[in-house]
Amino acid sequence: MAFATIRSLVRTTSTAARGLATYCAQVITAPGGSKPLETQQRDLDRAKANVPPDGVLVKVRAAGVCHTDLHLWQGGYEIGGNKKVRFEERPGYGYPIVPGHEISGDVCALGSAASRSQGLKEGDRVLVYSCCGCGQCNVCEAGDDHLCGHDQKQIGFKRGMDGGYAEYVTVPHHKYSIKIPDEMSYEVAAVLTCSGLTAYSALKAGLPAIQLALNWKNCSVAIIGLGGLGQWAATLLRNHFRNSNSSFKLFGVDTNPGKLAAALSRKAIDDGFQYSPSLDPEAQADEFQRQLNKGEKFPLIMDFVNSSATFTFGFRSLARGGTLMPMGLYGGGVELDLPFLPIYTHAIAGVHMGSLQDIKNLVAMMAATEGRGIAPPPIKSYELQEATKALEDLRDGKIEGRAVLKMRD
Repeated sequence: MAFATIRSLVRTTSTAARGLATYCAQVITAPGGSKPLETQQRDLDRAKANVPPDGVLVKVRAAGVCHTDLHLWQGGYEIGGNKKVRFEERPGYGYPIVPGHEISGDVCALGSAASRSQGLKEGDRVLVYSCCGCGQCNVCEAGDDHLCGHDQKQIGFKRGMDGGYAEYVTVPHHKYSIKIPDEMSYEVAAVLTCSGLTAYSALKAGLPAIQLALNWKNCSVAIIGLGGLGQWAATLLRNHFRNSNSSFKLFGVDTNPGKLAAALSRKAIDDGFQYSPSLDPEAQADEFQRQLNKGEKFPLIMDFVNSSATFTFGFRSLARGGTLMPMGLYGGGVELDLPFLPIYTHAIAGVHMGSLQDIKNLVAMMAATEGRGIAPPPIKSYELQEATKALEDLRDGKIEGRAVLKMRD
């Protein structure tokens, strides 16, 4: 038996022996991506007693496993020039940490001020919006907590903000706990909070580029990376345009032929192109345009990988007046010929997460269109104790859509 497992068992036994109510958490104790997450028992009575006045304690029912969790486990990500962002070197970050920013569950306890708030009570089914801003700056006052540059405390990342890889999670303010309808599963609600929200925000930000092209003979959009985010984007785009433009085409790009075949079988895309990281990205971009789009470039390209190669591929495929949206965190760097940005009226627009109002709108949209076009990507469930395996499967490309840790009742 591994030493970490023995240590976890000793901690569990000693805590139980003291007669305390406990809950289970999966903890990243150090960066590197080689050490399994450690099972720890936490004091539930203390968690209930320490709910902030405006806060909420949520009993977690499902927690999504995101690529950013994988980066956190590994310690960081590449940014080009042989440089790397290391979480432990960034202000506010540190190990150990309970990861998990895609969370849904039930309200277990409310802080003294939150208990007087309207519309939220114990037992309510909620999802958790993880981007907790400072609450005082102009950005937060406008509702854009995810853009706060002062003291953003994102659940599942920052020190003291343990996330959803646990049976309970503390939410610092009740406004970040959004009620979900009874018919929405906890698994779907969890993956809405990051992958669904980012895809929704990308669609909203990309609409001007699409509107520009609606008068073109052929209106087509390309999505690079058909993982969970890419499949969400495809579904939302299809729903938006299914009745508005009969010539609208959606093309997918991925290295994995299985993901392309699955997206085609689900009718998430009209056609697909298998990309190879080992080949010249510009030559492949030209071939992509010839094969799938009659040699034409694209008004909008969403890159959910965002490596040096995929960015180059996407930028090469961009039409005049078009927008490239890099949203993944694979990492890398590129060189651009700056004069051609204004000459070709190219736009580069990064999107990360979305606003508090965006997630509310997305929940309402999902509830209103259930069974009529907006279906989540395939979801693979794991037990909480299988968190390390879920991260390994994500790293190894074994997950078609999204992975979710599902808690036992």
